[in-house]
Amino acid sequence: MEKKKQTYTPEQKERKKARNAIYLANRTSEQVAVANAKHKIANAKWAANRSPQKAEEQKAKYKATRALKPEKKYPLTPEQKAQRKIKFNLKQANRSVEEIAEDKAKAKKANAKSRAKLTPEQKEQKKIKIALVKANRSQEKIAADKAKKKIVNARCRANRSPQRVEEQKASQKIYGAQYHQENKIESNKASREWHKKNPGYVSPCIIKNPNWGKEYKEEWNKTHPGYHKQYHLDSDLGYFAVYLIQNYNGLGDAYVGQTGNLYTRMSNHRKLGRLNTEAYRILQCFETREQALAFEAIQHEAGYHGYNNGI
Repeated sequence: MEKKKQTYTPEQKERKKARNAIYLANRTSEQVAVANAKHKIANAKWAANRSPQKAEEQKAKYKATRALKPEKKYPLTPEQKAQRKIKFNLKQANRSVEEIAEDKAKAKKANAKSRAKLTPEQKEQKKIKIALVKANRSQEKIAADKAKKKIVNARCRANRSPQRVEEQKASQKIYGAQYHQENKIESNKASREWHKKNPGYVSPCIIKNPNWGKEYKEEWNKTHPGYHKQYHLDSDLGYFAVYLIQNYNGLGDAYVGQTGNLYTRMSNHRKLGRLNTEAYRILQCFETREQALAFEAIQHEAGYHGYNNGI
């Protein structure tokens, strides 16, 4: 036998609503927490027992009803907006580390879901909108955004554990080394072009303190004793290479030299203002320096620039 649904008169419905409102208003925080927990358990059981077909049907019904209903807009007064902001800020400030982690996880899931629903065209439109908003910001808005970012970053740093700090430092080092290796040639070219466009540029640090570079190097050498020697030993080839640099002076001339450590040799060439040092080519390798010098002299006699030509 099917149960008959109980019907209520409009007066009875109003009384029921009033009783529920009084009960909800007079509940303690413990009662609210218990009720929320019960609701969560009931919803989880109900969702678990649904068939996939039933779930899809309910989603379709929900979307259809939402589309039919007009959007409700409740305009707030400036005072109400200010009160809301204060409440929100207080709630954010009093969160525990676990609550912050939970909120971040929820936000990530929600963002992933929203991105998955977007088509490629919608993604492009979104990027364009963001770019337009950033481009049309006033100086005050830019300054406010920067200040907010600083506060958020400061909070993140303050809440990190020492272990997390070490992990992030290690990952940054690895990423930096990989990026440098992948973009070495492009970054060198970009820096040369920038210096050509800005001749005579002096760093603000040097303007404030002309001995800044020397002092920094001295302090660094004190904290890292023997680093340069060890790095030089690590980058030694173990043999002597005769190398060629095409168009080293921008006039189409080629340079030939010999070395047992290509890294330091090329860095010295760069300091002297020679070009294309990253595109060097090894001509031949020798076990002794005398053999390398003899081969280098032959190349210089053939017309290549280098030590034996006084260059």
